[in-house]
Amino acid sequence: MQLFRPFLAAGFLFALARPLPAGSFGPFWYCGTNPPVSRATAIGPLAERVRDGDGGAGYTAYLRPFFATASLPGEGLAARSEWDALWPVAQGKTCAGETSWRFLLAWDRERLDGTQSRFLVMPLWVHGHEQDESYAACFPLWGNVPHFLFSDRLEWCLWPLWMRRTGSDATTTAWVWPFVARTETPDGHLSKRRVFPFYLRHDRAGEFSKRSILWPFWTDVTYSYPSETGRAWILFPVAGHVETTKQDEWMAIPPFVRWGTSDKGTLVQVWPFYRRVTGWREETTVWPLFSERKDESGTRGYALWPLYFYRTTDLGRVQTTHYTLLPVFFRKDRFRLPAAAAESAPFGAEKPAPAEPATGNDASARELVARRTAVWPLFTWEWDDETDESRFRTLDLWPGNDPAPVARSWAPLWTLFDRRRRGGHRESEALWGLYRASADEATGESAREIFPLWNRRTGKNDESFGWSVGKGLVAFDRFADGRKRFRFLWLGRWTWGGAPDAGSEGAE
Repeated sequence: MQLFRPFLAAGFLFALARPLPAGSFGPFWYCGTNPPVSRATAIGPLAERVRDGDGGAGYTAYLRPFFATASLPGEGLAARSEWDALWPVAQGKTCAGETSWRFLLAWDRERLDGTQSRFLVMPLWVHGHEQDESYAACFPLWGNVPHFLFSDRLEWCLWPLWMRRTGSDATTTAWVWPFVARTETPDGHLSKRRVFPFYLRHDRAGEFSKRSILWPFWTDVTYSYPSETGRAWILFPVAGHVETTKQDEWMAIPPFVRWGTSDKGTLVQVWPFYRRVTGWREETTVWPLFSERKDESGTRGYALWPLYFYRTTDLGRVQTTHYTLLPVFFRKDRFRLPAAAAESAPFGAEKPAPAEPATGNDASARELVARRTAVWPLFTWEWDDETDESRFRTLDLWPGNDPAPVARSWAPLWTLFDRRRRGGHRESEALWGLYRASADEATGESAREIFPLWNRRTGKNDESFGWSVGKGLVAFDRFADGRKRFRFLWLGRWTWGGAPDAGSEGAE
């Protein structure tokens, strides 16, 4: 990254200059502030710098989409910085005490204190060090790598002929993976044997013992949990049965047709066409027409699968809803729930009489605090009442939410119109600066420009006013002290009015 930055910055000195002078020249140059955010652009959408406050978080795009950086200042491990180059080709970050980068299928990660490093080219090569141990591996020839692929240690030799995976409490050794394998633990509470597909056995002390013969044709299991005991078997593809102290279920053409009861509720299923669950979860599915599922976390479902999906999630006094009509419509709402709804009993339990008339399912009781609506690829509109911000963009070619690299390196290239509001300050921009407008409700200041044809601006509380044509070829200004000035081409300027000591009248 340090090698690229001087070269790229040479063409866009505005991005490194501090402080930046305010002003604009259409799509070629702009620098302004929407407190507390300052923003500067150059050469249309190709270069941009955004900062939140004095030395706060922000990003810089040096030459979109080829290189961009972002930073989030903080103390110690809270500090974060990122960069991307022609994302998703290359990207990197420094955070939580480590630095990492990726180029295509090559990854590098290193702890800032030097205790750990790793370089990886998927899936062929990996090397690095941890504490006093150095390692290198070449797939599929040999390897002995600590903390790799969800293992405490992964070893292999002429994979798939031999492989050993060591976890937190178990070790799995495989020969001619995945056909022959064995898993053991030091205390013997877990044991697995596999000669696939002829014989498979999985024993866990005090929980269950599973066995498969000629998988998937025969499988049986014996449960020995302290809270539940029983047996189950499946003869594929004929039938199956589960009978425990808490559950009684039958299967036909397993696992497609199922019906049964348990201490949590009932189940009837003819997969994938019909599914009905009652009790701890309420679910009704008639595929592909509709489906709805309700549990303690919220509600989700679809209609005319895979076109329309919806989801509602409850987290305390915050409720979020998602609506998706693929591939064109996306909406996410965030609500604030009243205390009575947030403190109601869990799903499926007997609920006491509410202290207030409102409930979480009563739409009128919810307070909408944020919304994001996207009609792909036409526009995205989002607003947040808690931060008092809103934004409208068109076009928006990325479906769904923009990942951070897309937002800073790609989205401005296809955004033809952008309108932002923060508090009482509003800004609009079209065609990367050919049209710009801004207004501040607190001060009464406003400006509007169609580059290079026309410009109009109003000062604080309408005390001053001005307009110009052709970037000043013809211009008029009215100043706060009452003076007025008119300019026409190269013929000069005429000033009149104002206080007696404001200056003599006449041509300048």
